[in-house]
Amino acid sequence: MTEGRTRTILVTGASYGLGAAIAMRSRRAVTALSV
Repeated sequence: MTEGRTRTILVTGASYGLGAAIAMRSRRAVTALSV
């Protein structure tokens, strides 16, 4: 039970981190294009 919970937390955390990284990159690309 505990292992499953920790795995889910790690997976969700990783997905959030990836989403944040993609958002930062996309924002930089948008600003570069607008300028």
